[in-house]
Amino acid sequence: MATKNENRSKTEIREALKKVGLKKVDSKALNQCVALSSTLNVQPEQMAECWEAFSLNKGVSELTDHTFQAYRLQLIKDSEASINPTTTPGAVQSRSTKRQASNMVTPPNSKRPNNRRTTASADNPAAKSASTSEKMPKYESRTRVGEVVASFNPSQFDPIAPGNKQALCTVTSGDDNLLEPYRHMFTTLEDRASALEAKLNDLGEKIIEQHGIGSGDNGIAPLVEVNVPGHDKGCYVGRICNEAHQGKMNQTSVVIEGSSSSCGGARITVDLRTLKSKKIPYSLFPGQIVAIEGMNPTGRSIVAHRICEGAAHGCNKSTIKDLRHYHYEKQDGSEAKVLTACGPFSTSDNLEYQPFVDLMHVIMEQSPDVVILTGPFVDMRHDAIKTGNVQLEVDDNIHQVVPHEALFANKISGLIEEMYAMDKGMSTQFVLVPSLEDATSRMVYPQAPMQDHSGRPEVLKLQGGDMVEVGTLGLDRLNDGGLKRIHCLSNPCTFRINETVFGVSSTDTLFHISAEEVNSNLEPGSRLRRLAQHMLQQRSYYPLYPPPASVSMNLDLKKMDGFKMPCRPDILIVPSRLSPFATSVLESTVVLNPGHLTKGSSGGTYAIMDIHPIKREKLDGAGDDVQLLHNIPDRVNVTIKRI
Repeated sequence: MATKNENRSKTEIREALKKVGLKKVDSKALNQCVALSSTLNVQPEQMAECWEAFSLNKGVSELTDHTFQAYRLQLIKDSEASINPTTTPGAVQSRSTKRQASNMVTPPNSKRPNNRRTTASADNPAAKSASTSEKMPKYESRTRVGEVVASFNPSQFDPIAPGNKQALCTVTSGDDNLLEPYRHMFTTLEDRASALEAKLNDLGEKIIEQHGIGSGDNGIAPLVEVNVPGHDKGCYVGRICNEAHQGKMNQTSVVIEGSSSSCGGARITVDLRTLKSKKIPYSLFPGQIVAIEGMNPTGRSIVAHRICEGAAHGCNKSTIKDLRHYHYEKQDGSEAKVLTACGPFSTSDNLEYQPFVDLMHVIMEQSPDVVILTGPFVDMRHDAIKTGNVQLEVDDNIHQVVPHEALFANKISGLIEEMYAMDKGMSTQFVLVPSLEDATSRMVYPQAPMQDHSGRPEVLKLQGGDMVEVGTLGLDRLNDGGLKRIHCLSNPCTFRINETVFGVSSTDTLFHISAEEVNSNLEPGSRLRRLAQHMLQQRSYYPLYPPPASVSMNLDLKKMDGFKMPCRPDILIVPSRLSPFATSVLESTVVLNPGHLTKGSSGGTYAIMDIHPIKREKLDGAGDDVQLLHNIPDRVNVTIKRI
C-alpha cells in the first residue's frame, strides 16, 4: 500500500510533467519515476525539465514503460555530473597581463605554463564564493567533455572533419540594429504609451492582412472593436494584459486591450472556458498582440472561440545569382561552419576564464568560419565583480585591482589576439553580442554594441612593471588592417552570414515568456518550440510586456524598434537557462538554445552549426533572377556539446 509521501511524490511529478506538455503518464512509468526520483535525489521540476528536452530531441510524446528506459538513462546522465567527477584532459591557463608572456592558447595536451591569473585575495568575495561552492562540481572535475547533448540534423548529414577548409564568409549587419548608445531612463509615460500603441496598430494590421480578417466573407468573423457588444461572432484585435496588475496572469485574469485611437484603449475580459472545453489549444502572455474570434454579447466579456496568436514574417529568399556567388564562388561548394557560445565564460569560484580558454582550443581545432559569442563576458552577478574587487596577478603573490574593461581586454580580447597570433592563416570572424549582465555595457534593452568608454585610453602602471590599458576593451587591435575580424553588434541583432539570416538576443526571452504564459490543450513536448514561435509570430525579440517582476529588466519602450524583428531569421539564437535544444519552428526557422558555457563552478555547453550549400544542379537549372527559399532546416546540421 502506497504511503502518503509516495502519493504526494506521484502527484508532484505528474503535475510537473503536465506543465511541460505531457498530458498522460503510464501508471507503471509514474511509479518508476517516483522510485528514480528517490534514488537520484532529483526534484519533480528537474525531471520535468529533463523530459521536455528528451521528448523534443528524441521526438517522443508519451511516457510509457518502453520510452521510460531511454528517459531514465538521460536523467541519470544529467544527474551524474554532480555525483561522479573525473579529471578532464589537460587545459591551459589564462592570458598573462604581460604581452611578452609565453603563449597562453596552447595545444590541449601540452604542459601548462606558469602564467599569471586573475584571482581573489583573502578578503575578496570570490574567495568566499569558492568556499561556499565546494559542494558543487568543479570545472576541472567535470565529466563527459565533448559529449553531444542535443542535435538537429533532419537531412542526416555526415559530420564535417575538424580543421576542414574554411569557407569565405561575409558578415553583414542589418540596418535595423542599434548602432550606438542612447540616452535612457528619460522615457515619459506618453512615449511609452505611444510605443505600445504603435506596436499594436502595426502588428494588428499585419494580422488582419495575413489572415484575411475584414468583412466576414471568407468564413472569418468580421472585424469589431473590443468594447462593441453584439450577438453575432466578431473578430477582436488587441493586446493581452493581466487584469490583476500584480502576480502571474491566470486563465481568469486575461483581458484584451484595444487600440486607444479606435476604442479609447478599452480593456475587456476574455473568457477562455469554451476553448478549454472544446480542446482548442491556446498560449497567451502579457503584451502579446492577438486576434480573438468570439462573441461579446454584453460588451464586457469576450467568449473566445479561437485565437490567432500573431503574424510571422514571410520566409527568406535569395536570387539564384546570389546563391551561386556565395555557395560556389566564395565557399567553393564547401559548408559554412558557425560556432556559438553564451557566457558566463568564467566559473563562479574564480575569474581565470578557463572555460573560455578551452573554447579557444575548440575553435582552433574546428576552424569555424564565424564564431558568435553572446555575453555576459564580465558577469555582474559574480561575487568579485559585484564588489569591484577584480584583481590581476602581475607577479608572484602580487595582485592589482583593475577596472572591468581591463579584465575584458586581458581575458577576452587577449585570448582572441593570441589565437590569431598562433595561426596567421586563420580567417575566423567573431560576432560579439553584449548582455544585460555585462559590467562593461549599459544595462538597458535594447543594448548598444560594446565599445570603448574612453576615446583616449590611459595606461596604468602596475606593481612589478606591467602596463594595463584603462578605458579600452582591446578589440580594435584584433582587426587585421582592412580585414574586419571582430563584429560588435547590438543586443538583440539581425545579421547575415553570406545569405543566411541570423537573429540573436542574449536576453533570456524564452524563460521570461515561460514564467508568464497561460496555456491549455497544447501538444505534448511542444513547450520549447512554442515559446520560440511566439517571438517569430510577434515579430519581436522581446514580445513580453511588462517583463516579469522576478527579473531585473530595464526595457526602454521608446527604442522598441531596436528589438523588432525586421525579417524572419533563418537561424534564431536564444541562449536560455532552459534546456539546450535545436529545432525547426514554422517550417523555415531553426531555433537554437546553445545553453551557457558555464553553470556555477562547473562547465556548460556550446553549439556548432554546419550550413550546407544548395546543390549545384538546382542552381544551374534556373535563371539568375529567380528567387529560391533558403530552406535552412534541410541544409543544416546542429550539434550541442559539453565544453
